[in-house]
Amino acid sequence: MTLRNDTRGVSEVVGAILVFGVLIALLAVMQTQAVPAANQQVEFEHSQDVQGDFAEFHAAANDVATGGDRESVSIAAGTGYPTRMLFFNPPRVQGSISTSENRTVTIQNAQAVDPEVDDYLNGDDVSLGSRTLRYDVSYNELGNPPQVRYEYGILYNQFRGDTTIQNPGSVIDDTEINLVFMAGNYSRTAGDTQSLEVRPVSAPSRPVTVEGKDGNNITMVLPTELPVEDWQELYGDQDHVTITDATGDNIKIELDGDRRYTLKMAGLGLEQGVDKPDAHYIVPAKEGVTDVGAGGNVSVAFEVRDRYNNPVAGENVSITLGGNTKFVDTNGEGKAAISVSPSTTGTATGKIVDCTGSDRCTADFNVNVISPGGSINPSGGVRLQEAVLATSIENDLGNAIGGLNPWTPGNNEGDAVDLVFSVDDNLEFDGVRVNYYASSDDSAPPEEWAMTDGSSTISGEISGKFNSSSSLDPSADLQVAFTDGSGSVVSASTSDYFVITVILSNGEQSIYFASPRTN
Repeated sequence: MTLRNDTRGVSEVVGAILVFGVLIALLAVMQTQAVPAANQQVEFEHSQDVQGDFAEFHAAANDVATGGDRESVSIAAGTGYPTRMLFFNPPRVQGSISTSENRTVTIQNAQAVDPEVDDYLNGDDVSLGSRTLRYDVSYNELGNPPQVRYEYGILYNQFRGDTTIQNPGSVIDDTEINLVFMAGNYSRTAGDTQSLEVRPVSAPSRPVTVEGKDGNNITMVLPTELPVEDWQELYGDQDHVTITDATGDNIKIELDGDRRYTLKMAGLGLEQGVDKPDAHYIVPAKEGVTDVGAGGNVSVAFEVRDRYNNPVAGENVSITLGGNTKFVDTNGEGKAAISVSPSTTGTATGKIVDCTGSDRCTADFNVNVISPGGSINPSGGVRLQEAVLATSIENDLGNAIGGLNPWTPGNNEGDAVDLVFSVDDNLEFDGVRVNYYASSDDSAPPEEWAMTDGSSTISGEISGKFNSSSSLDPSADLQVAFTDGSGSVVSASTSDYFVITVILSNGEQSIYFASPRTN
């Protein structure tokens, strides 16, 4: 039997094999090129979403630092890829949100202008803890993604060899210093959206006026992951600011010590259980002086603060006045208060119960009883006849002002005010207090006063305590001058007015409203 070759159907089989091969090759190209490209786009879009989320975090952190109420923010920590039939995707991208190790911030030569706050901010080194908030991610396809950093209120991205600022914050804004610190050892790694609750650890931030001790520059040494060149670009173009490298991963900011600055600091955390700073010092609430009249009651209040100058709630405070002591817990605003009636006068002393061995643990609040005997512009005793703008300052007064800030005698009407009184029964002023000064324009009112009768001179803070260091003779006519916080004379105007309360040598009190006129 003879066999013959049969090639029928061979072309169809070969064609099918070739089509299958082309399909496999196409799938391979899609898997190795198209799918990675599509996934890279997904990762890029996720990176953009993260940038937007951290912009919202920055805004929320500022709100918490300013207002003291917690806020929640969602961060898309990771991302996944869409399902693709016949193709394989890598695992979900996971991002890490964490805080760095705790590092020490040092503030040097900062002295508070307020004498009570000066018990804490007295020019000595102040050490505070802070951390950097980090977001790190490693994508499967997108190379060199931005790693987000947040420190001191600055939001920025780190790349390999480069940094971009997303929000510059306001660490140094002319004469304002704003520092936001992160606290707590936080660490979360996830492939989905995470909800961060921004909590006040030390907030709301209280403004404190500071200056360089003895005129020396205020220095801040800040641990940072941001290069010094970026710090210089952000804040170094201000004449009173110098920024240089310091040892380790620190930068040093020097501020002109001849200026005054408003310092605000706040501490934030991201989870429950973050240790809050302890109570560190106490100050009188408001100006530390209160007047109480007949039939009335007022409160004497103290505020307990932490190392960041912010209020501490739930702290036990003892308040002693007139030989009696009461124990009061501070409220949510860090204040402890007692009620005072006209039968009580003297100095109230507030003390943090668990604080020992330092002036910062106590503060005084002066209570003035203005009734009985506290008549306004009295018709008898000592009567204010007139107040006249002076063209020169008396020597004793000039010397007192010169002790604050060199004063050059001139012929400037309004440098001082002459007060002319009509006096009965040889009365004197055993105590003087300037309650209030109202300026006629939008300029800041003076902060201090000095008064002389030609032989004795006394001075004090406006709205401060009575000065009873020596008696003044109103029959000799008096002269009073006003200065700003640096000791420079503030010229009075005929549109201004001020209020003076005096304790007479017979024990009575009188109040005078004076609006000076030209001579």
